[in-house]
Amino acid sequence: MKKLVKFIISIWICLFFIDLKADAVQENITSCGAGNSDGCVELANLYYEGNGVKHSYSKAQAYYRKACDAGNGRGCVNLG
Repeated sequence: MKKLVKFIISIWICLFFIDLKADAVQENITSCGAGNSDGCVELANLYYEGNGVKHSYSKAQAYYRKACDAGNGRGCVNLG
């Protein structure tokens, strides 16, 4: 019984963190779309790391470029 409870709690914790990542992705998509360059950098980081989204260097680069074009230094630095 203890193992079952631990298993259920582990699954619940995993689902909780997956939901948090989905929220972070959506918040950054909205923020970047509204012109917030910090949101673009955060979204690019998620794509670069494959954290909550499918890993994509090309999407990360596009969002870093958008941030850099808006004058965000972190976006420019991450472009190289």
